[in-house]
Amino acid sequence: MLSKLKAQWKPPQLVVKYDEERKVYWLELFYDLIYVAAVIQLGNLLANDLSWSGAAKFAFLFTLIWWNWTGAMFYYNRFIADDSLHRILVFLQMFAIGNMVIFAPTAFEPNNSAFILSYFITRLILVLQYLRAGYHNPIAGKLTNRYALGFGFGSLLWLLSLFLPAPFRYLIWVLALGLEFYIPTSQQARKNIALF
Repeated sequence: MLSKLKAQWKPPQLVVKYDEERKVYWLELFYDLIYVAAVIQLGNLLANDLSWSGAAKFAFLFTLIWWNWTGAMFYYNRFIADDSLHRILVFLQMFAIGNMVIFAPTAFEPNNSAFILSYFITRLILVLQYLRAGYHNPIAGKLTNRYALGFGFGSLLWLLSLFLPAPFRYLIWVLALGLEFYIPTSQQARKNIALF
C-alpha cells in the first residue's frame, strides 16, 4: 500500500541516456490531441478570413500554439514524469490550452483577457514543471532555473499586456514571445543542455 502511494507522488527523473527507447504515456498522447483540435480551430479561423490580416493573425496564433507544444515536448523528452501531481498539472494545462483555442477568435479584440489569461496559465504550468524537475534533479538545476526564470518572465509580460491598450498590447506579446524563443536557443542554454 505504501509503495503504491509513493509511486503516485514520484518526482520527475532526468533523462540522461537517449539510446534506449522511451515509453510514451497515454497522457502525452491525449495532450497531443488537444493541439490537433487547436490547429483545426485555427484553420477554421483562417478559412473565415482569407485576407492578409487574417493570415497574419493565424500565423501568430499558430506560433503560440506550436510554441506551447514545443515547450511541453522538450520538457517531456528531458524529464520522465507520470505521477499524480504531474497529471494534475498536465490536465490543468490542457484545460488552459482548450480555453485559449476557444477564445482565439477574440484574441485581437479589445476585450481579450480570457485568451491572455489562458496563455499565461499554460506557460505558468510549464514554469512549475521546470521548478519541480530542478528541485528533484539538482544536476539539471542550471537548465531548469534558466527555463523557469525566462518562461516565468515571459508569462509576466503576457499578464502585463492585460493592462495595455492595442497596439502596445501586441508589442508586449511579440517581446514576450521573443524572450521565450531566446531562452532555449541562447548559447548559455545550449551549454547547459550539453552537460547531460
